[in-house]
Amino acid sequence: SVLVRDEDITLNPSDRISLISNLSNNPNNILISNHINSGNDNGGEVIYSIRGVNTLPKLIASNLSNVGLPIRNVYTRVGRTNKDYYFILRQTPFNNAMIIEYGFATDEKDTKRLLEDWNILAEAVVKAIANYLEVPYSLPKTIIYNVLPNDSLYKIAKKFNTTIDKIKNLNSLFSDSLQ
Repeated sequence: SVLVRDEDITLNPSDRISLISNLSNNPNNILISNHINSGNDNGGEVIYSIRGVNTLPKLIASNLSNVGLPIRNVYTRVGRTNKDYYFILRQTPFNNAMIIEYGFATDEKDTKRLLEDWNILAEAVVKAIANYLEVPYSLPKTIIYNVLPNDSLYKIAKKFNTTIDKIKNLNSLFSDSLQ
């Protein structure tokens, strides 16, 4: 797998396609474009290329649903020219190209889930891809947790079934305060 970018940057459409196309022209590669919606709805969906099949998109949707993301739909959409409706799917060479929408920034529950559980959602996608490719999957060795308002080391330790001392040692903390 290849990470195209590791920060949130704005790319114009042609730069985005150029970046993707420079990776490989193998039609069996997997392309995932991650999105957060805005509007008057909630939940996620997976939109896949008309050149692909729904096996991987359904696996991803199932895994996301299993970790608490309500899935609205798994589908493909044909445009007026009988090609993929969505630019990113239409312009990339990969048969396994899809857009994963993780929820709506305008929905309170979706926003909370995206802020607090983004790593769980991402891991659900990784697990689905590993299953699809029939390669062994294991949980990451490092846990990333964003401290939330009103969190305490006690609450975090309880959530991850560990001890306060272990969290302090792993994170080089010298007090119980999270300030």
